[in-house]
Amino acid sequence: MDLSSAVPDGPLFAFQFSCYYYIVLLVSFAYDWLLSIPAEIEIVSKSGLSWSILIYFFSRISTFGHQFMALAIVVLFTENCQAVVMLTGVSYTIGMATTSFLFFLRVRAIYTKSRYITHFFGALWLATIALTILFNTSLRGGCHSTSSKYSALPSISTFVYDTLVFLAISYRLAADVVAEGSWRSRLLSAGMGRGLFSLSKSIMENGLLYYLGAVVFFAFNWALINLPPMVYFKSSNFPLVPAYVGFTNIMACHVYRNIALQVMHVEQPSVVLTGTSFAFQLESLPADRRSSLEIP
Repeated sequence: MDLSSAVPDGPLFAFQFSCYYYIVLLVSFAYDWLLSIPAEIEIVSKSGLSWSILIYFFSRISTFGHQFMALAIVVLFTENCQAVVMLTGVSYTIGMATTSFLFFLRVRAIYTKSRYITHFFGALWLATIALTILFNTSLRGGCHSTSSKYSALPSISTFVYDTLVFLAISYRLAADVVAEGSWRSRLLSAGMGRGLFSLSKSIMENGLLYYLGAVVFFAFNWALINLPPMVYFKSSNFPLVPAYVGFTNIMACHVYRNIALQVMHVEQPSVVLTGTSFAFQLESLPADRRSSLEIP
């Protein structure tokens, strides 16, 4: 079949560029997931299927579904595909909700299940999901022309949520280690992990890497939303959304696995690693390391 006759409108190059772009996103996400399978098997075999681990896998599956649907929209040669757009929106909402919930578990655990922290970030998480749902329910158009008057809401709400989570975690870790130190010492702890224990330093470094990436994606996505549709993308006015969803899920799941494995390999689980009693350390592990850990 001649692709030039199959594509309904626009240059063939735009169609091909979009296909390659979304294929790269899908393959990259699938490759990362394949590499993480050994760690996932170890976590499940040692800790069992707790509800937080189920959320982890649900976030993986829904995000993969969103990557697949983003590619499917490109290859569908019809303008009447509202059902496909809706499925893409559903997978996007579930993926973002479960991914951001992993970070909610993380900040909640670092603050030892504080009621105020739980209520504040829980309400913030619900608000972020509500705005994402509002955006997806307002999508109009076909497979090759999708628009929404609330296009900026998910990006802004997610960025605010990520910022507050990052600041809250960084402050708590730095404050616990250098409670009597200067602000310069606290900044060094927050920015470089200086003076932190290995697990706390890992949490800090991964959080900083994720947040810097989130800032870059937010800036580019904000610019694309406020510019005319890109001529190189036939499928959507939001080409960075699948990339951002995939990136956030990869980073959130990486942090989850890293912390889970470090906790499981600690020889004395009751030892307080940072001065903050992490929520998943409040119960001692049995000899076979099987427990229903709540891993942030």
